[in-house]
Amino acid sequence: MKRQIILGMGAGQCGGNLLASVLDGQPNAKFTDEEPPFLPWYVKPGAPGVRHRLECILARRTERFIGNVASFYLPYVEQAIEFDPDNLRL
Repeated sequence: MKRQIILGMGAGQCGGNLLASVLDGQPNAKFTDEEPPFLPWYVKPGAPGVRHRLECILARRTERFIGNVASFYLPYVEQAIEFDPDNLRL
């Protein structure tokens, strides 16, 4: 069974907490809202970024649908898609 990562993002105060709650309430799903540690707003080449974060999420969770909702993903959209273009949804 291939797991699917879903990242929710928005500008803040846009319903992210509700989105995380709705997604987390689905069968075989685990979602969080702004789970620390936060990613820096400015992408630093060579620094652990969204790839490391997604690897950690995959290692900690066993559910079929997993993810996090946070505005700090906005600068990392391209890197997140490159991580797993077939199984990552935004």
